[in-house]
Amino acid sequence: MTAPADVKDTALLAEMQDGLDQEWLYLPSTKQVRRIASGKKSSGILGSELSVEDLDPAAFKDASLTLVKQTAEAAVIAVKPKKGTSEYSKILTTFSMPDGLPRKTEYFKGNDLEKTVE
Repeated sequence: MTAPADVKDTALLAEMQDGLDQEWLYLPSTKQVRRIASGKKSSGILGSELSVEDLDPAAFKDASLTLVKQTAEAAVIAVKPKKGTSEYSKILTTFSMPDGLPRKTEYFKGNDLEKTVE
């Protein structure tokens, strides 16, 4: 994370090993690494609206992906998680082109926009 200042340099490591997800959070303020309990993927990280699921691309491994829009400047991908695997109904991510870096992600519950991460 790069902002705000109170969470700057906080990092998340997520890996899948032998079919099991494992996540760790690095807290630069205390120079500690904390393991995240697997049952708490939808709870906020450091009191924020971001959850482990928001930052873990493996959380959507069974999802369907659709190219919604593509221009010379940007591409929008829709991710629809398999029913029952996510609290979100749809995630729209906008990538800058041609470098392909994520610029904005919008998370939906039903038809309602739940949050936006830039």
